[in-house]
Amino acid sequence: MVATRRRSCLSGALEKQDLVPLSKVANSPARVEDRVKKIDDGAGGLIDQTIKFPVWFDSIADNGTPMCEGLRYAQRVLQDWVGRHRRVTPRQL
Repeated sequence: MVATRRRSCLSGALEKQDLVPLSKVANSPARVEDRVKKIDDGAGGLIDQTIKFPVWFDSIADNGTPMCEGLRYAQRVLQDWVGRHRRVTPRQL
């Protein structure tokens, strides 16, 4: 059996958190890269335009995919959250 370890796909201040509001993810990219985008030049051609492109996480390939362990961990995290928020409705989130 291969030993596995759980890692967050997020980095920086969000890396150690199990549940993160989407607004925090959106406002905390791991980095911002300069990328080239092709845009219409107005004359039937394309020109390159450099844009800022936020990157929130990098994929990690690390000797197998412990999918079952990941799903069990997600179940524990969500059971804990539901246990602490039994009276919350989706409109209150």
